[in-house]
Amino acid sequence: MTCTILNIIILFPIANTYAQNTAAAPVSIIDLRAAELYSNNAGSGKVDIYLKVYYDISSNYEPATEHVSVFESRGNRLVSIVELIKDTSYIQGSQVPLSCDVKVNNKLRAVLYHARIDLGLMYNDYDISWGFCCLDPMIKNMDLEGKKASALTVTIQNPALDVKNSMPFLTEIPVHKICRNTTSAFSLKAIDSDSDKVNYSFSTPLSSKTTNQRKYDYPATDIPNANVLEIEMGFSGTFLTGHPPFEPLTFKKGYTESKPMTNQTLDLNFKTGEMSYSLKEAGKYLLTFSVSEQRNNTKLSEHQILLILEIL
Repeated sequence: MTCTILNIIILFPIANTYAQNTAAAPVSIIDLRAAELYSNNAGSGKVDIYLKVYYDISSNYEPATEHVSVFESRGNRLVSIVELIKDTSYIQGSQVPLSCDVKVNNKLRAVLYHARIDLGLMYNDYDISWGFCCLDPMIKNMDLEGKKASALTVTIQNPALDVKNSMPFLTEIPVHKICRNTTSAFSLKAIDSDSDKVNYSFSTPLSSKTTNQRKYDYPATDIPNANVLEIEMGFSGTFLTGHPPFEPLTFKKGYTESKPMTNQTLDLNFKTGEMSYSLKEAGKYLLTFSVSEQRNNTKLSEHQILLILEIL
């Protein structure tokens, strides 16, 4: 079924239960290594949505499509479910070399998804969101009890203002495995084709649990992994979330947003994205970075990059 709402023609209704989606390929909780959701405003209400997901090189998970939800920010209305089509897939090998005596493959499988939607020149902001379940329970710095799924979200500023803008984005994940007892640096340098001022900061990762209590009516269809508001026992994979804002994940005692790796050095230059580190404690750590941009002293966008960093 194809419908038109606010000139959006990529509209897919959602299955009501996971029971209808049992054929979907499961994702191992250790497969996801990083993810970034961002968008470009092409003008006249047209918006390009991009989702880039990085998986462990051993993963075979690479679906041909992904799906995101589009909500009105102020109107609290589900506008569309957008199907993102796989654009490119490649093996990223340019990682920080491992200097320790650990026989592991340091490469990543990167998959980029994309779709263009037409929001028209409606006077509203829009929230795009995407969810993943489940985060690795071995992550050391987060308390994942009851909140094992994570979400990424990005806001499209009022298309009626007709401000063309390309959000900054990473061309690659610079590192996801580091040997302990090493001191070095890497860069989160994002590309901004508009030459806007870009800033970086640590941020708190989001769960998929929404603080918005509204229940949305999703008619049945065959989109896999598409239940929206509840994560059932045993489910693993990507899914559609409810309406932002989302509850933050909770840091374990001793860890904070600005110090996500306690008793270790991980410093971020907020202007350049350069990171220096001296890491001693082995384990997996969930890190999120916010990338924002300004033009003429006006903030245009901000989005998160999710990274699972493993110290060997």
